[in-house]
Amino acid sequence: MLRSLVHAVSVILLVGVSHQVRAQDDTTAMLFDALRMDILEEVIITEGQGHIRETAETYLDQRRVDGFVQQTQYIYDPQSIRDRIYAGMRDGLTEDQRAVALAFYQSDLGTLVAELEATARQAISADEVEEAAYSIAQSASEQDDPRIATIERAIEDLELVEMNMSGAMNAQYSFLMPLTKVDRLGLSQGEILSMLDEAAEDTMGSIAEWLVAFMYMAYAPLDDEQLDQYVSYQLSENGDAVNKALFKLFNEIERDSSAVLGKELAEALQSQEL
Repeated sequence: MLRSLVHAVSVILLVGVSHQVRAQDDTTAMLFDALRMDILEEVIITEGQGHIRETAETYLDQRRVDGFVQQTQYIYDPQSIRDRIYAGMRDGLTEDQRAVALAFYQSDLGTLVAELEATARQAISADEVEEAAYSIAQSASEQDDPRIATIERAIEDLELVEMNMSGAMNAQYSFLMPLTKVDRLGLSQGEILSMLDEAAEDTMGSIAEWLVAFMYMAYAPLDDEQLDQYVSYQLSENGDAVNKALFKLFNEIERDSSAVLGKELAEALQSQEL
């Protein structure tokens, strides 16, 4: 469930990026490839489709689930997802910033960490992998593994919890607001804000726990020097710019997709009442 709040997002706003423009913007295309965004696209599609079905099964009569899932497939159109990510990278970073990032992510270390992060994110989509990651990180923490402390410091310094939290709260609000129009749910904007406020502390703690588990698993093949070098890059001016650009685009995608899913669900619930 939590992984849907952390990076795993869907796409609604159909931002068109022509092949001609893409061909002209080599640094964006090359950085897209270097960061293994192709793998993250697959995560978005797979988890997004799963989230739609879970939502339908939670709110709708069983006989209407398959139809709703089919009706909302456009949310995760692969080309739209790619165009949205691509546009966010193109517009969120200057050409110079992309060039500096590309130099890092085409280095031996950068290539390795990009592959490790993307493949680990894909792997942790499976419940059994996620559970194992939690267990391994918890065991390492209990044994005072110094890498846990390194990861926790990196999470704090990079403000990863805060950026993920912002995306999660905005997405939940955007999903729930259309449901205020469904009389039988009895939701109001004030109640939604209250619910989110009450859940904020637990959500923040869950995000922090997930990040530790994910990063401990993803960076396991790195030695301490490599991990320190990567964290140093992340904390650099360029690393910070790349992180903020990626979080912005992913959080906006998550917010927009959640809003449209909420709207589709509200309409389905209203028609179900008739």
